[in-house]
Amino acid sequence: MKETLTQIIFPIAGGFGLFLFGMKFMTDSFQKMAGNRLKAMLHRLASNRFVGLFSGLTVTALIQSSSATTVMLVGFVNAGLMNLTQSIGVILGADIGTTITAQIIAFKINSAALPVLGIGALMAIFGKRENIVFLGEALFGFGSLFFGITLMGDAFALLQGYDAIANGFAFFAQNPLLGVLAGAAFTAVVQSSSLTTGITIALAQGGLITFAEAVPLIIGQNIGTTITANIAAIGGSRAAKATARAHFLIKLLGSGIGLVLLRPYIGAVSALTTDLSRQIAHFHTLFNVVNSLLFLPFVGYIACLSQILVFTKRTEEELFYLEESALTVPAEAVDRTKRALVETLGLAVHMLSSAHTMVVQGEDGGRGVALASEWRFDQRGL
Repeated sequence: MKETLTQIIFPIAGGFGLFLFGMKFMTDSFQKMAGNRLKAMLHRLASNRFVGLFSGLTVTALIQSSSATTVMLVGFVNAGLMNLTQSIGVILGADIGTTITAQIIAFKINSAALPVLGIGALMAIFGKRENIVFLGEALFGFGSLFFGITLMGDAFALLQGYDAIANGFAFFAQNPLLGVLAGAAFTAVVQSSSLTTGITIALAQGGLITFAEAVPLIIGQNIGTTITANIAAIGGSRAAKATARAHFLIKLLGSGIGLVLLRPYIGAVSALTTDLSRQIAHFHTLFNVVNSLLFLPFVGYIACLSQILVFTKRTEEELFYLEESALTVPAEAVDRTKRALVETLGLAVHMLSSAHTMVVQGEDGGRGVALASEWRFDQRGL
């Protein structure tokens, strides 16, 4: 029991923690380095679906988080800076961009983890310029990510003799739909497909999982990652909610297509490489590239379907900008706070004006409140 704890359970727990910390630290640092520049890029380059796809791919590859990109998109749509159709084009690009993380992990540069950790720590602690500090933090997160992968992979290798674990993963290969559900559920909990894909690659490096067993999990992870955008859209406009539903719809339909084409997918990726880690990363990329190219001509239809999936209407009492989920993207959180303050100031001025009118001209109080409410919704374009 003591050997089990020290050699298997503790390294898996520690490796998972380091990987989770490294992923978050790296993503947050890239976002701080980018600031509002990437938001401006998304806004400018989403004029049509093709340019939007490119901008979504580029921004997500830079900040290493499709969840952060979709949260920004929900904010844009909420504020009327982007329409639903434009946002879907960017989402399709973000789905491709997020696969870069898996490709990096699959390179197995684990031996560089500790040097990168040391260099990143020195830059973050002793750096004088802000961008140097942010880059150091990103390198520190990058090193933590790979060191965590190494710990988990080594610990998973010790579990190869356990038949129950091998049979459990084999069950997913025999029942792909259950594997999809398991991958979706786990990713919905941790809210990061990059994290769960990394863990799947660590399982492969430890010899616990085959390519055929990993594929259903990867498909499910692509569905589970949409939970972040749907949380961000809570309390938002109908268009913002439709944007989040569109992300879910794309992944759901794409997963259905992926299950139908499971054997061709596996055959195509197996022909590219025999390295298991690279096979998983290549499948993750191929799955999203095919889906994005397949759905790009049908962006308008997806927009219509996603609007149908929005069942609720906003009420006047709901907060417009200050959803807690926006805190995951600092630049977006600051921007929403500014907008909320401007809206609150305008509403206060209008209420004072209505109160003055009621006192001087004797208008009905209820009518004054109604006018203020009308102003509030008119300003939001709802």
